[in-house]
Amino acid sequence: MSEVIEGWAVVKTVNYEHQANLISDQLQSLGVENTILSQKDHTNVVWVGDLSEIKILVPQDKLQQALDICKDIELPEMELSDDTDVGDGEDDAEEDDEDH
Repeated sequence: MSEVIEGWAVVKTVNYEHQANLISDQLQSLGVENTILSQKDHTNVVWVGDLSEIKILVPQDKLQQALDICKDIELPEMELSDDTDVGDGEDDAEEDDEDH
């Protein structure tokens, strides 16, 4: 059973804004009104991962239609592998220039 918030039902909960926007755009393109409820703190740039949820809400009477749409949406992940360098990339660019 989906969570209900003042006439709106939560169709999907995600961790990343790009995922929420993808779902929202898809729902909107198929005529399903929706809104995004983000619990992320946009003033704090510290990575909190799964601690901040983003909920996509639809009117209660559109929940089943939205669930049917969402089951076919593939969401891109935002996970970084353990060997991913999260630096600013300037050093890598300089090394590449030196190699060529």
